[in-house]
Amino acid sequence: MTNDREAFARQLMETFAHSRHCFRILSGGDASRRPGELTVLFIIHKRDDGRGVTVSDIGGWLRVTSPTVTQHINRLEEQGLAERLADPSDRRVVRIRLTDKGRQYVQQMNRSRLELFAGLADYLGEEDSRHFIRTMNKVTAYLTERTRKIWQQYEGEAGGAPSLQAEDGADAPGQSATRETD
Repeated sequence: MTNDREAFARQLMETFAHSRHCFRILSGGDASRRPGELTVLFIIHKRDDGRGVTVSDIGGWLRVTSPTVTQHINRLEEQGLAERLADPSDRRVVRIRLTDKGRQYVQQMNRSRLELFAGLADYLGEEDSRHFIRTMNKVTAYLTERTRKIWQQYEGEAGGAPSLQAEDGADAPGQSATRETD
């Protein structure tokens, strides 16, 4: 990697890390709740069809173990945001639902987030907001595809370290990491 390309890559990493930190703060909003708990809370809210969801369902959606989900559910339950219910059709199954307090909390967080991003759109203006959306969509597509390829390679090599170098030497189809920014 050339020095210019490496410096540019480091600047991108630092900017991205700072953005992730801001979004992590945004997803919290309450110091008493851990980010994983909030993620579980939002997953339950989004995926519950009225019957509740299971710990294994949540773990599958988030790609984490059931014990990890159980810890978060325990804390959410202690805070009165979620509850465990026996599945009426199978006594072995426990379902998780949000309490009224949990639903109200998620609705308030969603309203606050929407207001925050409306303010960001006002701050950036329409043109920069649209540019930001296009850029973030491209970043997401690139990182999703590269991450998928990296983990496929990693799993295929049984113990080999993931490589971030693209197979064809390019950074993304038709693009270069040293490309000038708009």
